[in-house]
Amino acid sequence: MPPVASGRWPLIGSAPALLRRPTQFLLRERATHGDTFVVDVFGYRLFFVFSAEGVRSLYALPEEQASFGIATYTLVFRHKIPLELAMGRRNRPHDLFGNQEVEGYLAHLERAVEGELGELGPSGRFEAFRWARRLGHRLGLASWAGPEAVSPQRLERLVPLFDRLDTSDSFVRPWRAVFATATGKRIERSAMRGIEAVIAEILGERARARQRPGDFLDQIADSWSDLPAQQRAVQVARDVMIIHMGAQSNLYAAIAWTLVNLLLRPDLLRRVEGGDDALLEQCANESIRMAQNSLTLRQVLRPLELDDGSRRYRLAPGVFVATMLSVNNTRAAPGLEVFDPSHYEGRRLSSRVPLASRELVSTFGHGRHSCPAQRFSISAIRIALRRLLERYELEPLFTEARPRPRQLGAVARAARPCRVAYRQRAAAPVSGWRGVAERDTSDPPCPRSRRRRARPWGCDGERTSTASCSRRSRLEIRERRGRSTIATRAMPSPSRCASSGTAKRPRRRSRMRSGRSGRDASATTPCVGASAPGCSRSRGAARSIDCAGAGGCRRRAPRILARAGSRTGSRPRATSCSRRSLPSSATRSPSPSIWACPGRRSRNASASLPTR
Repeated sequence: MPPVASGRWPLIGSAPALLRRPTQFLLRERATHGDTFVVDVFGYRLFFVFSAEGVRSLYALPEEQASFGIATYTLVFRHKIPLELAMGRRNRPHDLFGNQEVEGYLAHLERAVEGELGELGPSGRFEAFRWARRLGHRLGLASWAGPEAVSPQRLERLVPLFDRLDTSDSFVRPWRAVFATATGKRIERSAMRGIEAVIAEILGERARARQRPGDFLDQIADSWSDLPAQQRAVQVARDVMIIHMGAQSNLYAAIAWTLVNLLLRPDLLRRVEGGDDALLEQCANESIRMAQNSLTLRQVLRPLELDDGSRRYRLAPGVFVATMLSVNNTRAAPGLEVFDPSHYEGRRLSSRVPLASRELVSTFGHGRHSCPAQRFSISAIRIALRRLLERYELEPLFTEARPRPRQLGAVARAARPCRVAYRQRAAAPVSGWRGVAERDTSDPPCPRSRRRRARPWGCDGERTSTASCSRRSRLEIRERRGRSTIATRAMPSPSRCASSGTAKRPRRRSRMRSGRSGRDASATTPCVGASAPGCSRSRGAARSIDCAGAGGCRRRAPRILARAGSRTGSRPRATSCSRRSLPSSATRSPSPSIWACPGRRSRNASASLPTR
């Protein structure tokens, strides 16, 4: 019997220490007990091996004696996803990722990357892991759920559903698996039904149009051809879920770490920008090696003996044989603690790395249970980052990136956000993008962006060509200690329409309570830029302005004007605010007059406007 790691509580065992900082806990126990020891966690017995012979023996265990699939189901699927999703599957990743089939994904990958880059715009910011996560969804669904799944409408439905169903949460945030079990997996079942509905729509559209693209969705549907149409759609959707969740658990983190490591090393970035795809693949493999936190598991089904190089142990059924890649991947040989792409020759670890056993370092696993999506993943990373670097100049807004210390399994996520500023290169085209000149995708969308967009109309009833920002406006209304500080976009608002010659009085839209200044009258302010002569009042758009000025601004800004406090006729106090607003008045001159933006308003402020 090997030594047992200390645990303070019965049944729970060493779970608190293991879940708090898994890698540090295992390193500490290894220093105390040696390369082989036992950890008891929530009633499960984990037999950890870290020696060269012990790890080699783990990967050599036959499936009928020590099962990888049953171990994954017991510790992951059983506590996170509904059991009906895992049972009876006919298509698994090994069935779809043969070497001869990977080439068929490349066209889907190219289209998916082009679609994701088209949403970025010419400049802005994004968070590397959040952007890579959405890109990973698009890449995967385009490959095995068909191009229909990545249409704008369906992608927006599928991404949040898969995020709720994501099994990698059991590794990244183990408490979520406990929450799923405690709630009877109601959230996961709801997400599963939503995904089934979307896949059924796609299959129904293909059947009505009598289309058979011959892609992997058709291949999966053919394997369920013995079932009625409704049941077949459900089972096809569940196969897609299992395949997509398996790919998504590591793919997007691998894309993000490769990008982060390149941005932190300008010399490597310049070589990759120069077209060195071999170096890009080396950086991808090295990034995965450095960030691997995977827990390799086998559940013993029959009594067996395992040799760790110093002695042989007899293991009873129910024991889990395990090793954690983060312990050995950076410590198995000198120099592995440093990021160096030359550690890899192509997609294999270099023979120059002195290892006692090649199984001590792993990125995609070894033996019959190695990841079948290795070629697909490396191809996806190469295509995505190549297109990103060809189109944009990138600047990291971070100085370091570290793995999340509490993660137990899968490729690590970053402990802190890794924000990146991007700017379109001069020769790079922007295809299919419409929106603001600069976006910040590092933050989640503003709830106000879900409101119905304003419909801008001209004075003659013709619809004007404008585009609205789908992100949080930079203009804001802050309520602090009962006083309103209102910042508004500077927009001139003539009272006379240049095209029709009739006077246009802005209509009052809404009123807001303010601590000391009473009520604020809200009025629409027409947008007249230097390149758009005449009036372009936004009829029916009380809360937004669509600016089509010479500066190219197309943001949607709150259309709120400061109410004058009294009737003294005095002008509002000017502040240091660089934005300027114009109080509404029916007696204004047609020529625009710009006023300073009011800060904290005084009771003596007035909305009267002198004419030139």
